[in-house]
Amino acid sequence: GGRTAGGGGIDGSSPSKTPTMPAGLPRPPAGGGRPAEKPVVLRVGPVVVRALGAVSSKPGYHTRRTIYPIGFTSERPYPSYVTPGKQTVYTCEVLRGEAGPVFRLTPADDAGKGVIVAANPTAAWRIAEHRVQAAPAAAAGGA
Repeated sequence: GGRTAGGGGIDGSSPSKTPTMPAGLPRPPAGGGRPAEKPVVLRVGPVVVRALGAVSSKPGYHTRRTIYPIGFTSERPYPSYVTPGKQTVYTCEVLRGEAGPVFRLTPADDAGKGVIVAANPTAAWRIAEHRVQAAPAAAAGGA
């Protein structure tokens, strides 16, 4: 047959020599500049996955039920402890640690000094929750 390798476009359109980018991924701007927004790899409810990371065979980076790929990055809204009653975006990252993965949680409204680093994701989110609960307006019933 006269079809090109790969067949038609992802959307079922006729074949072309240029691959079609999947919906949801940013297209490079004309002129070769940087994309205007960070790429969205996957969106699940309020969570946006920005990078899938790389799977490691080293101990601690996987179990029978869980994989912690190095470089995995996601974002999600969560209550702010800087501005109680408001939400901010928290960036969650899996980093390479000396004895296994390290989980870094960075709130957008306190990125300089509010970075949370923990040995597992549950511990990181517990610290974030503790900060939200300890925020002055949260203790006073909100504002």
